Amino acid sequence: MRTTKFVAVFCSLLAVIVTSGFPIPVAAADGQKSAASQSAPQGSLTPRLVAIGVPDVDASVEWYEQELGFKLRDTKAFPEQGVKISLLERDGFLLEIYRRPKMYSHADVRAAMPQISRWDDVEGFQKLAFLVPDVDAVAARLKRDGVKFAMEMQEASDDIFGKSFIVLDNNGNWIQFCQLKPSIKSRRD
Repeated sequence: MRTTKFVAVFCSLLAVIVTSGFPIPVAAADGQKSAASQSAPQGSLTPRLVAIGVPDVDASVEWYEQELGFKLRDTKAFPEQGVKISLLERDGFLLEIYRRPKMYSHADVRAAMPQISRWDDVEGFQKLAFLVPDVDAVAARLKRDGVKFAMEMQEASDDIFGKSFIVLDNNGNWIQFCQLKPSIKSRRD
């Protein structure tokens, strides 16, 4: 049975922290570089682009424009390979929406591998997260628009995030919205 590793979309705590402008530590607590950090990029890292494979590029472009305010920058088709790519942007962040032949949907994977009960049971990127100043306002607008929620608003149990929620895009990919706790936000301002 042929299976493929799916990339739903990413978000790890590191990605959200880096996107928020927090520097990546490159030295150990004693001031010496750890073996792992000696080859790491110096300074801070800023995520620039995420690519999402989808069944219908045009429908996904419309969803991200309408629901999240992305703007279409470019679309390219490569008919000889059966590939179509659209590049969207918002606040300097790029989102590449693409389609190529022989891609498998979430449903295809679940049908081929019934032991997968949840999408986050598959290794790889799981969600895309955005840090927003007013997570309640974003949630209210998306609910008004009828966007499906995968996780309702929750208070974080960590020391960084205040509240967050997760919605599903038009293809079932997880999109998380997070708000920093006031104590963290005041340190950043």
